[in-house]
Amino acid sequence: MGKRDKRKKAASSKNPPKSHPNQTKFSARRRVDNDDEEDIDAILAAFKKVEEARFQVTEEKSAPSPSRRHACQLVANPLVSAELILFGGEFFDGQKVSMFNEIYKYNIDKKEWRRVSSPNAPAPRSGHQLVATHSKLFLFGGEFVSPNQSTFYHYKDMWTFDLATNQWEKLEMKNMPSARSGHRMVTWKHYLVLYGGFYDTYKETRYFDDLHLFDTTTYTWHRKDFSPIDIRPSARSGFQFFTNGTDIVLYGGYCKTLVKANKTRGTVFNDTWTLKMSTEPSLIKWERRKKPQSLPSPPRSGFTAVMYKNKAFFFGGVSDDESDESIDSVCHDDLFVYTVDGNKWHPASIRQASDGRKSKAANKYGIHVASSEPDLVTEEHEYTASPIFPNAFPTQSAPLTQVDSLTPSKPSPRFSTMLAVAQNRMYLFGGIYEIGDKEFTLNDLWSINLDKLDGWECIMTDDTAQSAWKGDDNDDDDDDDDDQGDSESSEEDQESDHDESKKELLETHNTSQEVFPLTPQELEQRAEQEENDPKPEEPLGKYWERTTLYWQKLVHEEGRLHGPLGKALRRDAFEVARERFNDMQPQLVVLKQQVDEAAEIISQRKKAADVTTERMSSRSRR
Repeated sequence: MGKRDKRKKAASSKNPPKSHPNQTKFSARRRVDNDDEEDIDAILAAFKKVEEARFQVTEEKSAPSPSRRHACQLVANPLVSAELILFGGEFFDGQKVSMFNEIYKYNIDKKEWRRVSSPNAPAPRSGHQLVATHSKLFLFGGEFVSPNQSTFYHYKDMWTFDLATNQWEKLEMKNMPSARSGHRMVTWKHYLVLYGGFYDTYKETRYFDDLHLFDTTTYTWHRKDFSPIDIRPSARSGFQFFTNGTDIVLYGGYCKTLVKANKTRGTVFNDTWTLKMSTEPSLIKWERRKKPQSLPSPPRSGFTAVMYKNKAFFFGGVSDDESDESIDSVCHDDLFVYTVDGNKWHPASIRQASDGRKSKAANKYGIHVASSEPDLVTEEHEYTASPIFPNAFPTQSAPLTQVDSLTPSKPSPRFSTMLAVAQNRMYLFGGIYEIGDKEFTLNDLWSINLDKLDGWECIMTDDTAQSAWKGDDNDDDDDDDDDQGDSESSEEDQESDHDESKKELLETHNTSQEVFPLTPQELEQRAEQEENDPKPEEPLGKYWERTTLYWQKLVHEEGRLHGPLGKALRRDAFEVARERFNDMQPQLVVLKQQVDEAAEIISQRKKAADVTTERMSSRSRR
């Protein structure tokens, strides 16, 4: 018995039990399947990590203040009463355009900026509209400009910004308004109401007078159509659009119209309209308001407004005196109040700030002028030199009497500034000031109590704006002593520039095709030969008259004379000159074609540059 057991154990050790083939395959496949499951989990985890990084929002606390920009949007945060939100904008330094798409948050209590960056943010833009609802911001449209101003692109996209999570989301919908910028959009009940704007490329320019409503509960767009007999505002952009909760008011605006071939002129509106609102779109209608006697004068564009307690507060703006040859512009620094119910305008009466308040806003470039009046000073009768450009701003205010402080008392003249109301204060950020052809963009920050109107507070100054301009330093004011011939029409100037370009190219042509190194003596001979070669379109008679001495000298020195001196010398020299003249004609024909093509390119580039300059100037007004 014991021996038999020992033999079984030995046999089993020599011949281990065989596993079933299918069982081996199943186990192997199971191991592979487990490995695949592990790989899939890893892939999904990695994908999730990438997606989180893609949509990860970063918030930089105590960030530098926003750089100089205009055509951005500044709104109050409906979730945080002491916070402002700024998005987008552009900056033109005279050479290149910079576009922005960051979100900046300004904490009013701490007086500090925070910058919010999101990889899923909308593309950089300016001239867009950004409005706040209960917990979101809604963005529509805008414009992108390439750095060298050769490309203009208008958006027709719509985005939401969640104020709780700082996340952007693009909305894909039907029946959206067409691509545009310079439009206006306000919140009325649960609707966003959008009107006007413009679409401008090098090929075409269109201004809009259409009205669209966006339902924030259903996320749908509806266009409100009017009959041909219905009265309504003309097409425009850059107007002011605000609501008192019952109706919506439209004031002013800007439009460029064609006055003659390839020549446009800006039109500034100063009319006022009321959009009678209703939750039933068919009942919505426009009503034109009577023209009050106290309208701001002169009419101005870039006149920014905000609504507070049934009153609209307007600041600044620019007035243009435009002719065929030039535009003379004056920027304003006055604050106007418009009462919606009474349809009345009046300049704001701002009380002088106390000395304690002034000390907080110290700025080495600001100049405050003492007033002999008591506490109450009307905006029209107070003079303050700019905190950015001392003694640089034209003004119609009272003359300078006494400099008693280096503290600015109010914002400098400007247009297209950003305004927002938080709590009971109006905040003003940046804007544009023009000196001749120069355009300075600002980034200072001011505030004023709209209940008390007890003086402006300078929160953040900008004293280096003038140094930011990199464009041409030639100012229109420096040309006062030029001859009257310099003020001819633009068409004649373009023709003159074209002819001058051709002349310069023709005079500097090189007929030689050799590229081998030459000795100094050969270079001298080459220069003499080219000087005495025929010019394109030069007749033989004038050519001979211009080069007679050269050819006579050449014939005499080279012994080509066939007869005595005198008439024979002139005859033989003329034959040599005519031979050279005829030999050069094929080259001169080709050269003339090249010169004409080059001159045309130069002329087109100049025209494009002129169009760009005019386009950039008008864009800031709309």
